[in-house]
Amino acid sequence: RLPSGDDRFLTLARRAVRRHHEPDRPRPLMNAPIQILCISAQPADLWGSPYGPFVLHQAASLDEAARDLQSRPHDAVLIDAPTPAALSALAGWPALLHAVLDAAVVVVSPEPDVGVVLALLQSGVQDVLPPTGSLRA
Repeated sequence: RLPSGDDRFLTLARRAVRRHHEPDRPRPLMNAPIQILCISAQPADLWGSPYGPFVLHQAASLDEAARDLQSRPHDAVLIDAPTPAALSALAGWPALLHAVLDAAVVVVSPEPDVGVVLALLQSGVQDVLPPTGSLRA
């Protein structure tokens, strides 16, 4: 559900990664691949994107993503929340705090509930985007 590279997401992810990593926090070489954890039932396809290079780590569920977050560092986390229930589950996800402290977190959700979006933003999520262009098939 998150196929080919969406320029809007990739630009936002790059900016969020730059803002997230403070100047005093060491960052690998600037041309090192950006480590992205994609939480979605469908793998993201960012291979032809001019904004890379990327290394994508796929997680099909929030539980799987929580384990992945504990096992390795990520620069960005892209979360597909295709339903209101998925968005609400994300707002109550115990690993969300860990994710926003260690990476730039961007959520893709159609017609999200404003209250849930505000709660996510207050929790440290960088942005909640509608599925536009190539973000959704």
